Amino acid sequence: MTTYFHDYSLVRLLHKNGPEIVHHIISLNDSDRYLRFGYVCSDEQVAKYVSNTINQEDVQKNFWYGIYDQTNLIATLHVAMGNGLAEFAFTTDEKYRGQKLGQLLFARGYQLATEFQISRIFMACLSQNAAMRHIAKKFGMAVVTHGTDSEASINITYPVPLSKISEVHHILVDKGIV
Repeated sequence: MTTYFHDYSLVRLLHKNGPEIVHHIISLNDSDRYLRFGYVCSDEQVAKYVSNTINQEDVQKNFWYGIYDQTNLIATLHVAMGNGLAEFAFTTDEKYRGQKLGQLLFARGYQLATEFQISRIFMACLSQNAAMRHIAKKFGMAVVTHGTDSEASINITYPVPLSKISEVHHILVDKGIV
């Protein structure tokens, strides 16, 4: 399948986009919610999570990015930052998987982390979440598995080596974004 990234828009999601994020996440089936949160959370728990992380007063700690097709939010990245650490969490609608949208979101999150001089990017997922483990390995993250849970991390040194900036740039070029 060929993916044409000019058919998509990657944008920063703001407080006003909260209902769209909630709708996107609650549209996931139970299995996908389990993979995303580690348990099957209720619609109310999703709404509370989004509300708590897209709060207007908290714009320097939580960032949301989304990818839209022509009309719908189809993938998200939540970046939670604090104490030099950025944690990434992703969702993608089932019919859009396998199109490297997670990699595109990771590249944008990496760029954001460097803008804030973050020293480490971290992702937590269930060990059975092959897509998240694939993204982690694709970007050179060390993946450690403890039973049913996996953690991935990568340290960022400053100044950011030109090779890393070049790598992110190539990913964006390959995807037709720049």
